[in-house]
Amino acid sequence: HRKVFVSSAAYNGNLQGLAGADARCQALATSAGFPGTFRAWLSDSSTGPADRFDTSFTGVYELVDGTLVAHGWADLTDGTLQHAIDVTEGNGVVDATAWTNTSTSGTPLGGVHCSDWSSSSSMVQGLYGFTASTDSQWTDGMNPVLCSAGNKIYCFEDPA
Repeated sequence: HRKVFVSSAAYNGNLQGLAGADARCQALATSAGFPGTFRAWLSDSSTGPADRFDTSFTGVYELVDGTLVAHGWADLTDGTLQHAIDVTEGNGVVDATAWTNTSTSGTPLGGVHCSDWSSSSSMVQGLYGFTASTDSQWTDGMNPVLCSAGNKIYCFEDPA
């Protein structure tokens, strides 16, 4: 079983790249008492979760309260979730948006990634997903938002 949560904190688009987003996920997980390595479900211009996560995983992705999200990587990336990723590391339920720039298959969506997650400019945009969705919009909300906006990030336990 691997834990999944949406951050309780909201961040502008300057996440200091994928590594900075991963560090935020790890800090939130550690503060909540979760062991293991946590990474952000986030894509920059060339790299996505399909490149950074353990795509051979066949176990259970679950929310911090134990609710099933997906049976392994294949189920996670098939376009629908068993349950929305709407619970924070502190077990709070949120209906919000989360930075992603990531397709349902775990690959980058394109060039709308807040300058590789290094900009909080209101002149640059990023793509997001909806934490209350179980269809493709959980990761691909289809409309960009300004990088100055505050959005959550999805965090996945993943030792890859």
